[in-house]
Amino acid sequence: MSAEGDGNDDIKRQVLFGTGYGKPPMATRFEKGRSGNPAGRPRRAAPDLSMAEQPMLGAVLKAANKKIQMIEGGKPIELSARDAVAQKIFVDAIKGNARSQGLVSDLITRADEAHAREMRQRNELWEWYKAAKTAQLEDAKRRGEPAPSFLPHPDDIVTDPHTGPRFVGPVDEDEQRELERALQLRETLIMQDALDHKSTHRPDGRQFNDPGAAMVMAMLLEKAIPPRLRLSDIEWIHRQFKYEGISKRTLLKLLFTAWRKIGRPRQRGYLSLDLRVVKKWFEDFGAMYQEVQAGNLDVDAMARGEFDHAALDFMERRGLH
Repeated sequence: MSAEGDGNDDIKRQVLFGTGYGKPPMATRFEKGRSGNPAGRPRRAAPDLSMAEQPMLGAVLKAANKKIQMIEGGKPIELSARDAVAQKIFVDAIKGNARSQGLVSDLITRADEAHAREMRQRNELWEWYKAAKTAQLEDAKRRGEPAPSFLPHPDDIVTDPHTGPRFVGPVDEDEQRELERALQLRETLIMQDALDHKSTHRPDGRQFNDPGAAMVMAMLLEKAIPPRLRLSDIEWIHRQFKYEGISKRTLLKLLFTAWRKIGRPRQRGYLSLDLRVVKKWFEDFGAMYQEVQAGNLDVDAMARGEFDHAALDFMERRGLH
């Protein structure tokens, strides 16, 4: 019989008897004597078990987190068993151990992949949040309605593929209250700067001729305020002109109330520290930070009132008696 005849017979059988479940087309049926599943029956997935149902894994995790004593750089340190094992593997790899180098390479690759996956998932979540809340803010503005309040504010969320989402503003009610106090303090310091420049003597009669510290503090405080709420150069100038145009008598009243409102009451007529004093504070702080970073100063011991030779020498050089 010809190939054409075989094809016609196959079509006739499909028309007469149909195809479907249990009756696949002839062209797709398994050949006689050949298995349709040569790889065999797929292995059933292992059930999800809790740590309580896997006591050996629980014991391993407990041992991995156990603190042990080690010597590093001639000094005793305490770290977890998992950290100690990781350090040993890395040290061996750096020394040229081929097996450790392969293991380290694999561990780093897996860790990088897991980290990237986690950062991507977190970024996607917060990017969705930013888009949704920004749309709500724009919708309220378009309708001429008050802007809804969100914590965190969408403009205070910064996503990064390496570090994940970062929040540069308040994320809860407590932090929101702290932000509101910071904004009030910034305004109070700008107002204080205006009074400082209008004054020549302190309340106790001492001469005052070095203003500017209040404005320096206000500008430093600005760095801790979310970018969306920072003042532009024009806004800084506008505020300065605003308070400079107010009489000294009125400024005294406004400042007395403002300092009390933010929980930092000052006597009437209070003036800022001399600018040179504040500058020296920052210079001393910068010098101390460098000494701490170099390992020359123990700030924890100094905070406890314990001053070794290095600390005493630093204080003498900086005039901190």
